[in-house]
Parts: sequence; C-alpha cells; structure tokens
Amino acid sequence: MALFQAIVVEKTKHSSEMSTKNDAPVKIGRWKNQYIDLVAQCEEYIISFPNRGIPEDARARFLSETENWPRIVVEIGSGSGGHIIEQAALAPEVLHIGIELRFKRAFKTAEKAQKRGLTNVRLLRANARILPEICSPGRLDGVYVNFPDPWDKKRWLKNRILNPEFLEQLHGLLSPQGYLSYKSDHQGYFAETLSQLEKSGKWHILHKTTDLYSSELLSRNVPSEFELLFKSKKIPIGYLLAQKIGAISIPDV
Repeated sequence: MALFQAIVVEKTKHSSEMSTKNDAPVKIGRWKNQYIDLVAQCEEYIISFPNRGIPEDARARFLSETENWPRIVVEIGSGSGGHIIEQAALAPEVLHIGIELRFKRAFKTAEKAQKRGLTNVRLLRANARILPEICSPGRLDGVYVNFPDPWDKKRWLKNRILNPEFLEQLHGLLSPQGYLSYKSDHQGYFAETLSQLEKSGKWHILHKTTDLYSSELLSRNVPSEFELLFKSKKIPIGYLLAQKIGAISIPDV
C-alpha cells in the first residue's frame, strides 16, 4: 500500500494516552488535520477507534488481526514509532501493537513499518484505556509504557494512565510469563509507579534504575524518540521491568 508524506507542525512533549487533555478538535474553523485522511489510507496498519465507545466493526477487526499470532506485545503511547518499529524488526514472530491517539504519530509509525516491510506491526488510533475492553485476559506477552504524560499538576494526577486500577487491568491481560516495561523522565511519576507495583504483591521487579543511561541496563535498551530528546538534554530516565509473580522464566526484553 502506498503511503503519502505530509508535514504538520505539532508542538507537544509526551505521547498521548488520554482523551481528556489531548483530544483537541480535529477540525477548527476551516482548518482540517490533513493526517485524518492519511490515516484512513493506512487501513493495512491502523485501526481507528472513536473517542467514546467501541464500534463492533473495530472490535471485530482487532480480534481478527490478532487471533493468529501466538505472541503479542503492546506499546501504550507509541508516538511516531521509533521504539515499536525497532522492537518489531528484532522479533518478526511477535505482533507489535502500538496505541497512539494522535493522527500524525499513528500515520508516521505506519509509514515507517511500510518502508521497512514489517508485517508484524499494527496501530490502534485510540485511547489506551479501551485495551481491557477489547483484549482477552492473558492474551498479551508484554506491555511497554514509554514516557506517558505525567499530568504533574495536583488537579491532574487522577488522569495518569499508570494508576492502581489500570495496573491491575494490565496484570490481568498479561500471560503467565507477561511483563511490563516502563520508562519515564518524571522521577516522581516513576517512583509512584514503582511503589504501586511493589505494594500490590503481584509483580516481581526484575530491573529498576532512576538513571538508565548511567546503568548497566543500557546495553539492551531500545530508545524511543522522546527518550533520545531527554538524553540530549541530560534528563535522567527511570526504567523498570516487572513480571507477573509466578512466572518461571525471565523475559528476553
């Protein structure tokens, strides 16, 4: 499928996983986001969900796209695809699903997958909170959450994607060997998430560091676009890898 290139100025810092803050109208006055049409031309890679509700055709498409893959990993807030594309290239036998709300980022990821001939990449242009509603329990082998919006004002804290309720839902979606990989440039958010995982009693923390680029864990690292930006600004990056308690092997992440 031919994909078309376009340029739009987009000023934002973090990947979008919530509709509350990032669902700006796609059409303002006489201006229309040109990436809406470009996303529509990428049906081979992208499944679009509305901001509210889950249409049955979109759910059916998701189930159809995933049913024949023995292993599936998901990246929440996959941005423009820097991380998920590299992971997909390293593991062609695994289906890599990116969840990204913004049209431009979803299109850019599909464009990269097409250029590299990757058939194991799919994008959900959706709010990440729909995942427990469309995915069967125990179906995922891993979940990546890279640099979610920290919502760092007190009145916004309730909007953080990694809260106890959502972490419990992710735990249920993971297979017995399932893992959660998390990175953040926001040390407060990182510490809070680590504490939630440890207190739950359902996760084994395999690796953790508050400064990834000064740790021995860097040798296996696959960076995202935001990660490279924070690295260039010398901002310490927190990283953890957690696995469901009871698993008998360590994930090769």
